[in-house]
Order: sequence, then structure tokens, then C-alpha cells
Amino acid sequence: MADYADRARQFVEIMRPLASRLGPMFLQLPPSYSPKLIDDLTAFLDAFPTDVRLSVEVRHLDWFEEPHRAILNKLLADHNMARVVIDTRPIRDLAGDESIKGSSYESLLEARERKPNVPVFEEQTTDFTFLRFIGHPQMEQNHVWVEEWVNRITDQLSAGTDAFVFCHSPDNMLAPSICREIHQRISSRINIPPLPWDDIRSDVFEQGKLF
Repeated sequence: MADYADRARQFVEIMRPLASRLGPMFLQLPPSYSPKLIDDLTAFLDAFPTDVRLSVEVRHLDWFEEPHRAILNKLLADHNMARVVIDTRPIRDLAGDESIKGSSYESLLEARERKPNVPVFEEQTTDFTFLRFIGHPQMEQNHVWVEEWVNRITDQLSAGTDAFVFCHSPDNMLAPSICREIHQRISSRINIPPLPWDDIRSDVFEQGKLF
């Protein structure tokens, strides 16, 4: 990763014009990137601009075991960076799969193979959290997990911590609906800004504008 630090800084400069619309950068490390490379990761994080939020996703299972878990958390905390929480539990729950027909079912099986099956640890290493929620293609199968995260995120926001939620689904057709469901449940409990597309009809798809 350290070899790509210059490219990362160049990317940051390209994205800076987004200004207030620029959320956290997202660094996803491959499954082969193990704790043996901690010095390489440290060098990359040392070189990353300190005024831009960064969230780091690890996939090698050794990062979730001690002492590597604590070492990584301290490294990220020292750099004010977040550790990405990946929740793939909804697509690993077999409930309701038999009722999914055609490509949705096939996409679900493919998603299970592609997405990492890692422990769901809610690590707090900076002033924001970054959740990647991989949802089931049937909305009702997501509700138990959505409610769990809504409770956690509501508590975090109430305590002054920012939260960023990145939703997926096997074919990503349901991803916007999962985002809206999470946002609506949180907004029913605490005062948060509305989504820019809250007033848009959900059955009409139209590309929005960035500016």
C-alpha cells in the first residue's frame, strides 16, 4: 500500500472540489492483506492527508483476532481514521431463500461468495463510524439487522458521533430502499437532516445532480 501513497494523495486532490459533500474516503484491503503487512499499512496511513477522513476495511481474518485487532484499532485511532464495519449477516441468513426466484436468488448465492464472512465488530476508533451493510434481496429479511443498527447508530448520533452507512444488496436494486429504511427509522427517533431524495417518488428512477 505504501507504494500507492502518492496516487492516493492525487486522488484526494481530485476529490477536494466536492468540499462539504466529500464524505470519508474508503480504503478496502484485499483478503490477502494480512497483519504481517502492518508496517506497510502504517506507512500508507502516515502519508495520507490528515485533513481528510479515511475509513479502512480489512478482510484477512487474522485482523479480527488478538493481538492484531487491538494493534489495528490503535493504529487507526492514532491517525483519527475509522475501521469499516462489514455486516454480511443478512445474506448469510437462509430464511426466505426458497421464495426468491430467478436472478435474485442466483445473485444472493453469488453475493455470499464475493462478500467477506468476517466477525461484526463495532470498532470505535475516531469521531465517525462507517458501516457497510450487505442486505438480503427481500426487505423483510433485513428488518432484524436494520433495527439492530438503527439502535446503535441512533445512540452514536445522539452522543455526537457521525455515522456513514453504505448499503448494498445482491443485485443492488434494493440498496436505495435499505438506505431509506435505515434513515427513516433513525429520523423517527432523533432529528437528522432529510435525505435529498425523500420527496422523490420511489417508483420513478432519475439520475440526480451532484451540484
